[in-house]
Amino acid sequence: MKPPLPKEHGAWPVLLLPIAIGAALSGRPSLLHLSLAGAALFTFMLRLPVTRAFGNQSIEVRRGNAGWAVLFGMVGVACAVPLFLADAPYMTGLVILGALIGAGYMVFFPSRKMRSMGAELYGTLGLTIAGPAALRLGTQSGWEELAGFWILLVSYFGFRVLFVRTVIRKMRGHREEAVLAGRTALTFGGVGLLVSGTVGFAGWIPPLTTLALLFSLGRGAIALRWEKPPATARALGWRELTGSVLFALLIVILWRL
Repeated sequence: MKPPLPKEHGAWPVLLLPIAIGAALSGRPSLLHLSLAGAALFTFMLRLPVTRAFGNQSIEVRRGNAGWAVLFGMVGVACAVPLFLADAPYMTGLVILGALIGAGYMVFFPSRKMRSMGAELYGTLGLTIAGPAALRLGTQSGWEELAGFWILLVSYFGFRVLFVRTVIRKMRGHREEAVLAGRTALTFGGVGLLVSGTVGFAGWIPPLTTLALLFSLGRGAIALRWEKPPATARALGWRELTGSVLFALLIVILWRL
């Protein structure tokens, strides 16, 4: 059978961009960052075959997915080995945290709920955890800075997830649902900005980095109020990817000021 690949196309940037940002902030991108990307990628790919292996499909389908789950898991572990050899205490802590988040996702959000708002927001916690790991590999940052960076990432990508859900409702003509979703997105973004600003002024992360989040929040608010939604989901995806790359560049610049 073909490899069971995740269908959530929007999750790939949420997974890989934090690693790219962390590697850029470290100032010393290395093969360890590639190992981290591989470990994160195959761990993310593990979710679908594991879910199907314990699902209601036929025995053949369950066995096939179990085989893919074992393969993805083995490759993910192989990619993670150099990370533990390089920085065992911090990598172990981050892996345990990511594993707890992943286990919680599997328990609280079965297949029928994976596209719910709660599932997507909760998934953002796990997808972005590799960002602090990438930052640690090059900078030897402490737990406070790693936590502050993680909060910043979750605030941004969580807001963008809710923003996309709002735009999709507008594209489908569900105006009342779009209004409610838009308010939820802006509320989440505002709370994220407040928390990120607080940890910034507490010295966990450079305070100016919150300006990147403020820019994204303002751009999103303007888009929800005045801009027409894109004609297709593909156009929306490309627009979101462009915006996320811009956010990444702003973080790297503001972090070093």
